[in-house]
Amino acid sequence: MKPRIFLVGPPSSGKGYCVSSLVKDHALEHIRETWLLKTANARGMKCVEGKEGALDDATTAAILTELVAASRGCIMDGIPKNGAQAEAMKGVAADKLVVIDVPQAELEEFHANRLVDPETMQTYDKVKNPPPEDVVARCTTQAMDAEDKVKERLDPYYAELEAIKTTFGDKVLLIKGTTTTGGEAEAALYKELCTQLGL
Repeated sequence: MKPRIFLVGPPSSGKGYCVSSLVKDHALEHIRETWLLKTANARGMKCVEGKEGALDDATTAAILTELVAASRGCIMDGIPKNGAQAEAMKGVAADKLVVIDVPQAELEEFHANRLVDPETMQTYDKVKNPPPEDVVARCTTQAMDAEDKVKERLDPYYAELEAIKTTFGDKVLLIKGTTTTGGEAEAALYKELCTQLGL
């Protein structure tokens, strides 16, 4: 039987690559929190009658319980987001909580060193992969890579991660992530994930 997994990880950790590869290579259903209400309404689930907008944790868990039970294998992408949501989802029949693991300091350093060539959209790293001399003058730091913006995205995730992991106990599977996009690093990350999941 194909796995049914929660998969969480910070931005720029290789999580997106793993999700898209698992969906493509192993035909796992991709469950996104953003479309749960629409899906539940389309399937006539009673737990969403009269609901609009953001879903509370109990309703999200009720929808996931039904979707996962009907699935032949799925990835719940980026869910749960916090300890309270994790607690509400303990009853969902998931095999694993996969955590793509990258230390926060490593991600902050990655964003601090990232440069983009606005003409080609090629990304560079000031230390590991500096831009060539003929393009360095036009390379810029994107607004989303500013220290305050990076911390705004990362702090909530890391503040809740231990509570999420504690809730899932022995179902937690830690996989070392990577800030290197494309090539061997992401391929190795994905291979390790598949090995650990028995795929």
